[in-house]
Amino acid sequence: MEKQDRHIDVLERFMQGATTIEEEQELLTWLREPSSAGVLAIYYQQKWEVSQQKELEAEVQCRMFLHIKEQMGYEEHPKAKRISFRSFRGTWRYVAAMLVGLLAGLTVYWAAFPQQTREEDFIVSAERGQRANITLPDGTRVWLNSHTELRYGTEYGHKERLVELEGEAYFEVAKDKNRRFVVRAGDLEVEALGTSFDVKAYKEDKTWVATLLEGKVRTRIAGQEAILKPDQQAVYNKEEGSLQITRPDNAAYTCMWRDGELAFSGETLEEIAVMFKRLYNVEVRFEAEDIKSYRFSGVIKNNSLENVIELISLTAPITYQAKRDTIILSTRR
Repeated sequence: MEKQDRHIDVLERFMQGATTIEEEQELLTWLREPSSAGVLAIYYQQKWEVSQQKELEAEVQCRMFLHIKEQMGYEEHPKAKRISFRSFRGTWRYVAAMLVGLLAGLTVYWAAFPQQTREEDFIVSAERGQRANITLPDGTRVWLNSHTELRYGTEYGHKERLVELEGEAYFEVAKDKNRRFVVRAGDLEVEALGTSFDVKAYKEDKTWVATLLEGKVRTRIAGQEAILKPDQQAVYNKEEGSLQITRPDNAAYTCMWRDGELAFSGETLEEIAVMFKRLYNVEVRFEAEDIKSYRFSGVIKNNSLENVIELISLTAPITYQAKRDTIILSTRR
């Protein structure tokens, strides 16, 4: 039992990045032993009972164990390691949090053994209607908005800290003078120097926006470069190929989605409809073209779909009707 307790102790310290190379090799060997599955099941059951006072399903225990082995190179032909956040309700709220913590630690393992590195990427995604957050190996914290994918390679942190983004994410970057932190979103590159910022770069949007909340960032795209100060935005118009620096009235609105709040600064209903598809996975159908140009401003703290659409309908001359996964907007008569 003492040896089993030691393995759990090493596992917990490994997740915090506090193990030696010898201990990591020992942990990897143990995880490959059939007996480790039962020990991990008991460990997760205890963690679950402390956190939720509920029984952890055997199927979930099995998935978690297989996921750990997968992250440590146990699979034969992996192309990318993916964590997909489909739901934060019930059981999966705890499981997702546990796996994100494990992934952050396991990335340190891959960096420690370059001779074992394969050309792989770690991928974290938040699907439509979901959000997610992760702590990267260097301590950088990232929040992903709905319909967003973040990708980083096994070389992360060796010479630089590079991540690729499709969608929207908020970053709190760990300071490191020797290794720059770079976010690539398509052709847009945002370089941070120990800072907090938001990047919104969905493929289907006409503009890509980087918003600085604290510190300093450098943005580059299409031969254009700009350094942002706090509360400034770099707005790249994809159709015009132009990069402009602006100072919005409420820069903090940009990242309020992290706390489950929706903030609008004069967006049209047509623009809000795109947001609804990402956040709630619903389609919006307009019964009249002029409705699309109506604008809405304000902060909504209870962001359930019903509450949001009700508040918007109270401030604009529209009525709405919900049919399954479709919201129909009509002119109020």
